[in-house]
Amino acid sequence: MTPLKWQQHNGLVHIQLPADLDLAMAGDLYEGLRRALETGDQIEIAADAVERVSTACIQTLLAASRQAGLTGRVLSITDASDVLQEACQSLGLGGWLEEHQPR
Repeated sequence: MTPLKWQQHNGLVHIQLPADLDLAMAGDLYEGLRRALETGDQIEIAADAVERVSTACIQTLLAASRQAGLTGRVLSITDASDVLQEACQSLGLGGWLEEHQPR
């Protein structure tokens, strides 16, 4: 498992997702997002490197976005890779992904 790379500055937490978000990565992703939600007011997730993604990791991202909304935080997903976009579309979550991308 690979720990998430993230930086924090003035309430903004920037997370860089790894290329492989397989089932084994779901626990690390959950812990990293949980820490980010406890630490920052705005969470920015860079998803350009994602080459493989499991449904469990997408569910984890979805749960984090809902938790962010419930607690008044902002979660955005920047530069979603084609793989992440296609996986979300196949799960019926294309609209959710679009809502969480900066315009």
